[in-house]
Amino acid sequence: FNRLGSKAVLLPDYALWTKPAKHLASSLPNEPFMLLALRGERAGSQGQAAIIDACTTVAQKEGLHLVFACLHPSQDIQTARFGLSRSPYARMLPTLEAEVLVALLQRHARLVIATRLHALLFAAAAGTPAITFADGGKISDFAAFAAMCDRQDAPLLSCLSETDGL
Repeated sequence: FNRLGSKAVLLPDYALWTKPAKHLASSLPNEPFMLLALRGERAGSQGQAAIIDACTTVAQKEGLHLVFACLHPSQDIQTARFGLSRSPYARMLPTLEAEVLVALLQRHARLVIATRLHALLFAAAAGTPAITFADGGKISDFAAFAAMCDRQDAPLLSCLSETDGL
């Protein structure tokens, strides 16, 4: 069950019936991880470096693997490569079907850090907590909607502004 406001909504548990293709199974994390899905426009920027470094520190402290997802491979690959160069224990997910990604998040993800709307949608579908950064656009709109649906004691999505820092 996922809660939307005062209504309970039954969503499919993809983890029960979705299995990745055999050739992908060995490249997927099989232990707790933190997923980063960052937009590619600012690859190598100081802001992205700060996000990646903070996530690397938290992942190491919490015993999580750090995993980069390229939801738009042609746009996000440089950011993922930049992240891999800064975090020696990180790895990159192959491109996955939505159902497989949601199942993977349900099974093993402990946190999603994203500047991509679809990553936030997948995290919400999986019931995985997520953090994003306000951009004044569709991500901010989704964060506002998610805030209306969240329980106050356990929000699934936190939206930070650039002035909040890490």
